[in-house]
Amino acid sequence: MRRARITLPPRARRAAGIAALVLTALGLPAWLVISTWSERVAVRRQWTIAGPACPVVAKPDRAVVGRRSPQFFTYQGIRFGRQFGEVSCVAPPDGNPLDPKSYAVCQFPIPAMVSVDTGAGPVIFQPGVGQRATVTVRHGKVSCVMGGWFKG
Repeated sequence: MRRARITLPPRARRAAGIAALVLTALGLPAWLVISTWSERVAVRRQWTIAGPACPVVAKPDRAVVGRRSPQFFTYQGIRFGRQFGEVSCVAPPDGNPLDPKSYAVCQFPIPAMVSVDTGAGPVIFQPGVGQRATVTVRHGKVSCVMGGWFKG
């Protein structure tokens, strides 16, 4: 049994090809914008951590941090220090997800102490040994909550 083959005239084939090209040309940028938007919104949601505020101290308590010197690193021009453990940082979008402006969020699974210096002097948080801490620096303001999902 033979199938009937439908052929389009050359003009219709050309028009269909042009229509497919136009749809692709318009659809690809739209797809890129939508996927970038949704990815950045997901990052911002994932890194918005709620919890009780970390205790702020003038100087770390030696009984909590021990004799070991803190480990320092710089992220987005901000100097962070921690007593123990690993760290994971990200720069979620600040406002419109397609705007390049961002802020810094770092999660510490077992820091004992976190020091944050934005240039205005250090702020020292002491969540304690074995406590997770999430530090956010947004518009120059430093905040810390006890909590997070990063395990290091």
